[in-house]
Amino acid sequence: MLVIHILSGSVALLTGLVALGARKGSGPHRGAGNIFTLTMLVMAISGVLIALDIPAALSAAAGTLTAYQVATAWLTVRRRENQAGRAEWAAMAFAIIAAAGCLIFGMMVARGDLTEYAAGAPIPAGTYFFYGGIALLSAVLDWTVIQRGGLAGRQRIARHVWRMGFALFTAASSFFLGQPQVFPEPVRETPFLLAAPVIIIVVLTDFWFVRVLFTRWADRP
Repeated sequence: MLVIHILSGSVALLTGLVALGARKGSGPHRGAGNIFTLTMLVMAISGVLIALDIPAALSAAAGTLTAYQVATAWLTVRRRENQAGRAEWAAMAFAIIAAAGCLIFGMMVARGDLTEYAAGAPIPAGTYFFYGGIALLSAVLDWTVIQRGGLAGRQRIARHVWRMGFALFTAASSFFLGQPQVFPEPVRETPFLLAAPVIIIVVLTDFWFVRVLFTRWADRP
């Protein structure tokens, strides 16, 4: 299971960067995006299974949220415009459950009932609250989609972009920042090298989100 998790995660990180950097809707974007979606789901699900066996609450929660983000981002572009149904209801329920789990774990850490480590340091309660907040926000946005009867145009593409981008951010953060021991010592001694991929993902996601939602790019054929 660990080998599957590592291999799928490696492919997902590479194809995710290609899809994120390529022009949206282009051939490279679609090709890399399809591989990214599949490998991210494999990576996230295998990561959750490994985390439950350890156990590791944050890894289980983050993996669950990552699988949800990837699945709903994929569903967004597979749906026809202005279409919503049972899948969106199921996604919203899933996001609410994930949010509740993250917030409960965060409160346990804050009370001192739970302590987990990443990169040799205790994971603060704020990390759990962060992922719980993202899950809660996602549930609210799912409800908005349901109430509107689906999305169209730039809102539809923007939803796809930020959810795929956040899933890639989570995977990259877990690997580069959460597992520094797997890198050579010269890399570990230069923290910026480990943070650089995560920063690039955040910048590219923000760039495309703003370009899609607030410029005329999405109105072009």
